[in-house]
Amino acid sequence: MGAHMFNVFRILSCLMAILFFVDSMLMTALASPSPMPVKVAAGNAHVLLLTSDGSVWAWGSNDYGECGPYADGLDTVLKPVRVPISGVKDVAAGHCFSMALKNDGTVWVWGSNDFGQLGLGTVDNESHPEPIQVKGLTDIMAIDARSELAVALGRDGTVWAWGQNDHGQVGDGGPLADPKAVMSSPEEWNKWVSANISVPTKVVDLSGVDSIVSGGSFALALKDDGSVWYWGQNSSVMGDRSLSLSGSIGTSRPILAQTVDGIRDIGAGSGFALILKDDGTVWGWGTDGDGILGKSTNQSYVLIYDPVRMPSLSNIRSIAPGANHGAALDGDGNVWTWGSNYKGQIGNGKVSNDPQLTPYKVPISNVKFIESGTLFTVAITDDGSIWAWGFDERGQLGDGSAGEGLCRPAPVKVQMDLSRQQLTGPCASLMATPHASDVVLSTPSATGVPSAPSGSSADPGILTAPETMFSVAAFAGIAIYLIKKSKW
Repeated sequence: MGAHMFNVFRILSCLMAILFFVDSMLMTALASPSPMPVKVAAGNAHVLLLTSDGSVWAWGSNDYGECGPYADGLDTVLKPVRVPISGVKDVAAGHCFSMALKNDGTVWVWGSNDFGQLGLGTVDNESHPEPIQVKGLTDIMAIDARSELAVALGRDGTVWAWGQNDHGQVGDGGPLADPKAVMSSPEEWNKWVSANISVPTKVVDLSGVDSIVSGGSFALALKDDGSVWYWGQNSSVMGDRSLSLSGSIGTSRPILAQTVDGIRDIGAGSGFALILKDDGTVWGWGTDGDGILGKSTNQSYVLIYDPVRMPSLSNIRSIAPGANHGAALDGDGNVWTWGSNYKGQIGNGKVSNDPQLTPYKVPISNVKFIESGTLFTVAITDDGSIWAWGFDERGQLGDGSAGEGLCRPAPVKVQMDLSRQQLTGPCASLMATPHASDVVLSTPSATGVPSAPSGSSADPGILTAPETMFSVAAFAGIAIYLIKKSKW
């Protein structure tokens, strides 16, 4: 029996070596390429990343679970963590809440719900880290978010909105508060500031829309005839119509703001709007402070009711306005920024109260996508690297750091490795959690890193290796056969 046992173990050792080699070759041949970053959405202090495989990652502030369940219980996430959702084609980020649009046209949300911005029909101050489907929305083609306002565009050209509604920005056509009553009565004031609509509501008097933008206190829609429509807070973004509505809080019905030929895209900041034309020029109107529209000077404000061309910008292919700064990507892969720079969001190596009055060329190249958060800017380059600059107090730059008042006035690289999703070799775990090591507590006294929660096979955060399972099964079958043959 001893000789038989020795022979069995010798054969099994050879088979194991062969199977390890074959399995490694299979894993190398069958493993898909690492997913590439496609788009980022930047909120007030957190960022969402969409990758080419339809997965979503998040980092930055996490006060209400806006970075998802794998960071639950942490108030700051310093490096990207995976959000358990798949099949996503677009993302949007507001103030402490997140949105995802799936390939099937459904909308999913997570994070804060203090103004009903999750569209659940309720309002609360709880954390909602698990992605939840917004009921009643189907066949959606685009989403956007800013502050506490969410908007969605249907394939039929209709627009839906929900969330904060103190200025009529949901666009339901309902009555708005009387400014005199609001200012004279604490009860009316409280009622006004908490106004919300917590279910998706169809924006009235609007159809044939091609694209949408949430401005937080207002929203914009670009129609297929080139007209730009506005609803929400009374401001100069309305165009000269704001003069006739002087004294009102806003409008809950869309009004025609501008008609401009050849508009390719629209964007909104804090009290201003930008448009990108087919000829690659950038135009804007609204409240021009900190040189955001190219007409004001340091610490001055100018109201501009009709679009004016931004100087020194040409061959532009996309725009990304922040709260009080602008960013544009040109056809050569260069990023240009202008406006407020008091948190380093321009990327010129300086933190200054003096605004950037002319577009500045940020020292990064081969950029394919840009996005602006409230006080920071993010860019994706052709090689899949992600760079960010500006305010980093809540870790929104993804560079592994955070701190009170922290600013990064020059681009820093977001610390993430998407290739860690891929399993390699026969010793790869059948369940992998690539996000666990990326979760970092913001409290200085924290010494441990929490483990990511376990999940089922349907959980997109859990990865399986069928080739490894096949090898194990084959090895076990051969071993049993040999043992029986040896009569051991």
